[in-house]
Amino acid sequence: MENLDKKSNYSDDILDESEEINSREYLGTFRWKRSLKFPKLKEISFPISSITKWSEYLENRIDFQIEPYIVDALSYPMSVVYILNYLQNNEKSFKLLKEKKINIILVGVSNKVEERIAMESNYFDEIFNYINYLNPELSQVNLFFVGEEIKSQSQYTSKLSEKLVYNFFKGTVGDFLKRKALEFSKSNTFVIGLNCGFGAGFLKLSLSWLKDLIVLLKFGYYLAFTYTNDYEDFKGESAIIKNILHSEIKYHIEDNPFKSMTVYKKEIEKNSEKELWSCGNYGSYVVVDGCKRETISGLIKLSVEKLRDMVKKELLNVGITTID
Repeated sequence: MENLDKKSNYSDDILDESEEINSREYLGTFRWKRSLKFPKLKEISFPISSITKWSEYLENRIDFQIEPYIVDALSYPMSVVYILNYLQNNEKSFKLLKEKKINIILVGVSNKVEERIAMESNYFDEIFNYINYLNPELSQVNLFFVGEEIKSQSQYTSKLSEKLVYNFFKGTVGDFLKRKALEFSKSNTFVIGLNCGFGAGFLKLSLSWLKDLIVLLKFGYYLAFTYTNDYEDFKGESAIIKNILHSEIKYHIEDNPFKSMTVYKKEIEKNSEKELWSCGNYGSYVVVDGCKRETISGLIKLSVEKLRDMVKKELLNVGITTID
């Protein structure tokens, strides 16, 4: 299994090409054929925090035939675990894992990706396994899956432990926080978006995310994102965060050891030998301190047209072609 720690050359043989992309999705929206199944992980017998690469993890957690799409699915919860563990070891003010009640909020969730993994496997239980080992006083972990593409509002308790509760909210981050914000604080809440792509050049997507980012930064939660490579998502996202929201990226993890195994290839550019490719959860970054109130109040007053022009300018400044 050592080759799983290296860049994979798997082509896109998983995507169901007959499946239509709805109006809210983009070509980069990851999804799997409905016929694919996600076998359950065996019971855990070691601390996940001690694992540093795919080969070690799979040798200890898998007792079935491994396939690339399974690794891709596991990349979502394990990327969350990796970032939590990174903050635990590097950010002195990060006290989340010592709280008795912990909230992990996944934003920009898709029914075809994160929701499907949560509903059809026990892979997101790995987040609880990681936290529970480090915190013997833990009373509850809430996993919130928030997104407009979620199928329906629902909640269930994990079969692993009654301490782990899955919550699914169909709607925007703003709508979600209007209902739930009083339950959260910076000390007990962590927010993460997986492969959101709001810096990839799709202006409509960027503007939609800008509204959510303003709300999240207003509350000052620890905020993290993973990104694909090399569609230049990080370049565009960091430009929006730094130059429009005037917030700082404190940690940039350029090579996630738990990135996806499958590489999605795009056509070679004309008159160029460069091949564009996309590997999910390739890297990640963390915003720690939110942003200033005057920045938020100033952005709220701007028209959609003005915000669109600002986003377009910043993306073009870093060499990203924009699409209305």
